[in-house]
Amino acid sequence: MVRDLLYLIVLAADVILLAGLAVSILVPEHRVWPPPKRESWQYWTSRNFITIASVGVPVPGILDWNSMWISHWVRIPIAIGVMIVASAIIYKGIKTLSYHQSLGLEGELVESGPYRYSRNPQYVGLILPYAASILLTNSYLALIAGGLLIIVYAVTPLSEEPWLPERYGEAYERYRQRVTRYVGRPRNNDSEQYHRDESGDTRTATDRPNSERCPPISWYHQPRPAAKCQYCCYLHSSRKHS
Repeated sequence: MVRDLLYLIVLAADVILLAGLAVSILVPEHRVWPPPKRESWQYWTSRNFITIASVGVPVPGILDWNSMWISHWVRIPIAIGVMIVASAIIYKGIKTLSYHQSLGLEGELVESGPYRYSRNPQYVGLILPYAASILLTNSYLALIAGGLLIIVYAVTPLSEEPWLPERYGEAYERYRQRVTRYVGRPRNNDSEQYHRDESGDTRTATDRPNSERCPPISWYHQPRPAAKCQYCCYLHSSRKHS
């Protein structure tokens, strides 16, 4: 009886978090996340419900141990390995971004470390341990609660993306074009980068007619001197291509 009541509280926390994200995405002027400041009700409400939802994955899973079909012992070392990898990603993400910004508060745009390969490495890192908890406990209760929390972390970047260009401007636009939302190899779009020409035109290279585009550097197999494109401020530096 007590276990069922606590589990309902966990599910309610998951639903409230998803509802807050839905409001933040659909009605950004009334967003809950990211919070406006640390002293705001949005910050403390989100933090408290995230804490409840996070505890609500492993604890019910342990109480409901082995209720699913994945009973082979090999799941245990796999789950532990995933948790170790997730811990490393989260630690590196917090160290690179700073603890303050990791709480959803304002700071500088960071493009180094794990942020070279993902715009949201901490959310990727947070998804992994809950997936590992589901695998480790082999529990239906953990599957439901953990699945909802994984959706929360997967959707959270969508609530932040409208705010980030407002905060960081063109620097974030260039970063968003180069780095994927979750995990992927950085895109090196030499001539497809975000350009601004002398008239203030902010179209991407792909939005321009062919006559206005910088020639792709990959077409050249010989070094060529630095040259300023007539239509943008991007300087092609001399380089060799094998």
